[in-house]
Amino acid sequence: MPNRRRAPALAHLLAVFMGMGLDAELAKDYWTGQVEPWNARHDVRHRFVKLAYLYLMSSVVQIGIPMFILALAFDLYRAAPGAVFQLSGFSLAVAAGITLFSMIFGLLISLFQWRKINQERAETLK
Repeated sequence: MPNRRRAPALAHLLAVFMGMGLDAELAKDYWTGQVEPWNARHDVRHRFVKLAYLYLMSSVVQIGIPMFILALAFDLYRAAPGAVFQLSGFSLAVAAGITLFSMIFGLLISLFQWRKINQERAETLK
């Protein structure tokens, strides 16, 4: 059964600032399939790939997009009045680096979740 609770987009964009970055409950909002990959009772094919998708999407929306918005705001603040606006390569590189780091962190979280679910399934099969 798909997750029926849908958090508003603003909750996802502000999740890091509210202390809920890469939260498992918010990550569940990105799943639209019938079988829940985070549920240990279900037999799910390619569970790790599905969990990785959840946490990668979560990291892009919760960390990547706000970082690019902050980089844009920094460049707008820094721009001289009356000058032609130009995006700074440094601020975009910092935002891209933080996004890449968060995606790696999301993959690690999905790996640990996958391992935990497999251990739970092994315990229930005994």
